[in-house]
Amino acid sequence: PSIPPAVEAILLKALAKEREKRYQRAGDIVLALEEALGEEAEDMEQAEARAREERAKAEAEREKQERLSILYAEAGKAYEAGQWQDAIDTFEQVLALDA
Repeated sequence: PSIPPAVEAILLKALAKEREKRYQRAGDIVLALEEALGEEAEDMEQAEARAREERAKAEAEREKQERLSILYAEAGKAYEAGQWQDAIDTFEQVLALDA
């Protein structure tokens, strides 16, 4: 697994050859890691939220297409049976749903 760039930067600073370039206290490393990992977790949460939203949109579209297919079939049956008003009403539902 790859290391997030922010964490890698923290580790490189902690391992710096020159003492003054390193973290001076262990607590500073902990704080830096918590901040970096917190941002990483937030990015992951946002990506997961976007993925959930996309799945919900796709499911809603699938359900809409399924409903349209049913309505088209019902309208066709009504038309074939000479039930003109039922056919018109059903096609109006199709138009409203597929606006």
